[in-house]
Amino acid sequence: MDKSGTNSLRDGMFEFRIDAITEGAPLPAKTVVGNTGVNVQFESIHFGQEHAGQNIDNPNIYSYTIKEVIPDNKALG
Repeated sequence: MDKSGTNSLRDGMFEFRIDAITEGAPLPAKTVVGNTGVNVQFESIHFGQEHAGQNIDNPNIYSYTIKEVIPDNKALG
């Protein structure tokens, strides 16, 4: 529901984007997805040997952001 309590949440009503903060971090094939009900799910991110750290004491760490995609024509409210 929106804050007025009158508009129900619909599939695809919202879009979210995942971006890598860490340079060279792997991403899912599709980086923008819509909601399904109250859920948002990105495809798997595949980490290969090239993404592994040198050893257990020196791992590679990857950071990401997930943000809502706000359309240019967003209605106020």
